[in-house]
Amino acid sequence: MAKTKTLKVENTLNSANSPENQAKIAQLQEKFDALSNELTVKGYGVILDKSLTATLINELYPTFAWKGYESYAITETYKQISASVKKDEINAKFPAEVIEATFHFLKNYEGKGQALATNFKLICDAFAVPVNEINTDRQSLKDLSLELIAAEKNIDINELIESLNSGEFQG
Repeated sequence: MAKTKTLKVENTLNSANSPENQAKIAQLQEKFDALSNELTVKGYGVILDKSLTATLINELYPTFAWKGYESYAITETYKQISASVKKDEINAKFPAEVIEATFHFLKNYEGKGQALATNFKLICDAFAVPVNEINTDRQSLKDLSLELIAAEKNIDINELIESLNSGEFQG
């Protein structure tokens, strides 16, 4: 039988339900909801010059490999990215899903030749910046959710993380 760890919750009835703790929980919930809503609608910027835009739209998208339902991601990202082209360039913000799906297909692309490799690398670099920003935003949301759970359970956040990492947390 697996060992279970009992988290030390001091004076749960008094401190967990204390007005101070309830105010902290309400404040954290409000912050979490606000950040979650902000990230739901946030756009992430991509800038490609004429050459890189042409490479992405005319050389890469027509040859991206996909399986099954990934066809939906190809068609939707292509639709949004190609619609953003102004004066043969891209300087636009996209939802996280478009950035991530495009980056997925870039990561799995198999090309040939030095000329394409140069533009390909620059396109990947242009998408890597918003991917990093997306990851940072999601980590912030995750950190805030951990703070909220720790406050709700009236435990130290490090103890919560330790129990989650060991698989011993029982919510």
